[in-house]
Amino acid sequence: MKTVILSQSQRLLCLGALLGSGLLLSACGGGESATVVGAAGANGVSIAVRTTPEQAGANCASGGSKIQAGADANSDGALQDSEVSSTAYACNGVNGTVGLTGPAGATGTTGLTGAAGPQGPAGAAGATGPAGATGAQGATGAQGPAGPQGPAGATGATGAAGATGATGATGTTGAPGAPGATGATGAQGAAGASVAVEVCTVPVSDIDPLAAACGFQGGVLVVTGPNDGSGLPELKLSSTYSVCNRLEGVPVVTANPVSKDGIPYFCPRLK
Repeated sequence: MKTVILSQSQRLLCLGALLGSGLLLSACGGGESATVVGAAGANGVSIAVRTTPEQAGANCASGGSKIQAGADANSDGALQDSEVSSTAYACNGVNGTVGLTGPAGATGTTGLTGAAGPQGPAGAAGATGPAGATGAQGATGAQGPAGPQGPAGATGATGAAGATGATGATGTTGAPGAPGATGATGAQGAAGASVAVEVCTVPVSDIDPLAAACGFQGGVLVVTGPNDGSGLPELKLSSTYSVCNRLEGVPVVTANPVSKDGIPYFCPRLK
């Protein structure tokens, strides 16, 4: 298989240069002519040719055309894959370098304004825009005439009870009522226990223990207690009071004075 790079005109010349039965495709080069010499043979079959684009690759660096030929064995006018007996490639030449940019041409005269085209159909309505900001409040209009009185509304619910008012002033005292009937005499109560009372003088002395009950100022000691018939209230002491003298003349009453040992004072009794 031989690959040559052809111009467009050379490609057209090479399309008919294909191998037939025992024929060899000569390379079609620039300026070369192909000569096929062979002995006269029997009538052969038609030759079918198929060209397909060839992508840039190993066969054609810049792409080109793939030319396949072979005897049309089934006489269908098309080259089948099984009928291909020769393949050649007509490759594109390598792109040349880009030429220099030429100078800009002079600006042409402005053409006439064309006639106005017909008006196009109306476009679809656009989406509603956002609401604008609220404008400033307008001036108050004149007072309109009073409308007719509407029907009476339904009675409202009863309101909550008000707070209790302040107490009123006390009225004048009424006339005394008639005396009530005397009640029945109550039952005789139980006899109360008798109380024995004993009074003795608290001396002014430095040696008498009783004198301490009045701070050695003198006074009176009153002793009371239940009387069980013995006449000795100090044995069942109920209460003791000391009525003591003071230099300024004001007596001092002390309830239940006790000695330094915590024992209540009582009047001494002659044995």
